[in-house]
Amino acid sequence: KSCSYQVTHADAGQYQNTAVVTVTDNEGNPASDDDPEMVEVTDVLPTVELVKSADPALLSEPGGIFTYTLSIKNTSVETVTITALTDNYQLSPQCLALIGTTLDPEATTTCQYQVMHTEAGTYDNQAEVTVRDNENNSAGDTDNESVQVVDVLPTVELVKEAAPSSLV
Repeated sequence: KSCSYQVTHADAGQYQNTAVVTVTDNEGNPASDDDPEMVEVTDVLPTVELVKSADPALLSEPGGIFTYTLSIKNTSVETVTITALTDNYQLSPQCLALIGTTLDPEATTTCQYQVMHTEAGTYDNQAEVTVRDNENNSAGDTDNESVQVVDVLPTVELVKEAAPSSLV
């Protein structure tokens, strides 16, 4: 005869299990045996995806406010915690509050912040996120985004008047 049962192990590591059976014959004589078995759960390193976008991506002079959105997706097989979030520009309190947030597998969180650019030019920018899993493994991702303030050529209007406009 045989039987089977299931045990779930979610954390990485080795798990020892020993089965013991004791039987008696018709005269009441006992016999027993045991069989150990080890299973292993392999640690899978965390992964994360950061996507940075800007709206608008382009403004004409005199420029103005650009809104950046950071989207962080846990692409791991287990829950991770955001341990760091940085950017070339000052992040909003909403973005900074994401540090310490846990994300389930395939979960996404977002935040926004604004930056003003008034001079003509292209403004490159990079954000970086770091996450950590329950085995203390870390992973990170970066994403770049550029916005542009387009130079507007000056214009002038000249109006000429004569006074008087006619003479005898």
